[in-house]
Amino acid sequence: MTAEQVIKLGKEIKKPDLGWFSQFTGETWLTIGICLTLSVLLFIWAANCIIGDGEKRFIVGVILLIVAGFTFFGAGLSSVSKENEIYDQRISNWKERYAKPYIESLPKEKKEIVYIKIDAELSHETEGSYIWGNGYTYSKEVKMTPLTISFKGNGLETETNWYSTNMELTNEQKPYLEYQYLNQNLGYDINKGRYNKEIYLPESYEFTDIK
Repeated sequence: MTAEQVIKLGKEIKKPDLGWFSQFTGETWLTIGICLTLSVLLFIWAANCIIGDGEKRFIVGVILLIVAGFTFFGAGLSSVSKENEIYDQRISNWKERYAKPYIESLPKEKKEIVYIKIDAELSHETEGSYIWGNGYTYSKEVKMTPLTISFKGNGLETETNWYSTNMELTNEQKPYLEYQYLNQNLGYDINKGRYNKEIYLPESYEFTDIK
C-alpha cells in the first residue's frame, strides 16, 4: 500500500450523523416516560398543597417546559457524544489497519551518533501505547530512556526525546540511531518525521554526561 492510498482511506472517514434520538432504545423511552410522569405528578401534588388553581396551572406548565427542554438537550448531548465516540474509533481503526503497517513497512535508516546524554528532566511519556507524537507506532512493552543525542543526518542534528535503547553492540562498534522515516503527512496527527526510533549502544557503554 502506498502513502497516497493510506491518505485517501483516511479522508474517507466521516463523522456519523445519528440524529438526536437514534441512540435511544424502547427501554430508554419507557424509562424517560416513567420519570417524566412521576415528576409531573410530584409537582402537581406540591402545587395543590401550596398555591391556587391559576398559579398552579402556570407553574406546572413552566415546569413541563423546563423538563422537556432538559430532555431534548440531554438527548442532543448524548447523540453528539456517541457520534464523537464512533468517529474516534474509526480513526483509531484506520491508524491500526493502514497507517501503522505502512510506516512499519518503510526501510530502516541508520545514522551514527556522535553525542549522547541522559536528560532526566524530560517529562515522561506513557509506555506501551501508540505514541505517535513521540515517533513510535508499535504497542508493546518498551523500556524508554530520556536522551539528548546528536547524530549525522542532514549535517549534524540534535534532538531530545524518549528512546528505545539496545546495548547489543561490540566494543568496536559506534553508537547509532535506527528509525523509519515518513516523508509526508498522513493525516490525523501522523506527520512527516522519524518513527520507531531505536538507539544501539556498545555493551560496555557508560553514560558519563547526565543532565
